[in-house]
Amino acid sequence: NESKGTIYAHDLLELSEQEIVGWLKDFGVVGARRITRRVGPRTENTPLLILTFDRPQCPSYLQFDYVSYEVRKYVPNPMICLQCGQYGHVAVRCRAQAVCLTCGKSKHEGECTQKCIHCASETHSCLARACPKWKREKEICEIKVKQDISYAHARRVYEMKHQRPAVPMYASVLQTPHEQDSSIKERVTILE
Repeated sequence: NESKGTIYAHDLLELSEQEIVGWLKDFGVVGARRITRRVGPRTENTPLLILTFDRPQCPSYLQFDYVSYEVRKYVPNPMICLQCGQYGHVAVRCRAQAVCLTCGKSKHEGECTQKCIHCASETHSCLARACPKWKREKEICEIKVKQDISYAHARRVYEMKHQRPAVPMYASVLQTPHEQDSSIKERVTILE
């Protein structure tokens, strides 16, 4: 019975999360979380806020006296296990053997070279957003939120959307039926 949305609010940058909830409680806001970013050794607040509403659908706008905030549906990042590196569960519920998330081998101490366990690329680790598997999972999360369906249903929608077209086999393309062969011969004789 809750929904989440995001707003960009530069004028609420100095307020705490509890103060923001107090300001926006008339709109059904029951929780607020500010997104931060790391700048060197310290973290810095951003104007992006994730709001939790007490209703199944979040509003499209929040209208204050003279200020209007556009509310967008919140799309979470894909859930990834920090023990085995696979998507769809977290480490607390993982039964697989622990692996190094940088190289994909058994958990070890010391440095190692990057190798993604999802796509075997040596340019990134399995946690990188550049990985095609991460992009796929993120798109599934977007489908889930935008269409308001279950994760399993969103995965099926993604698979249907990205299905490869049926390509005829090489042998069937090379073999031409006799009917087509004779019609081509007739056309050639007419053209000659």
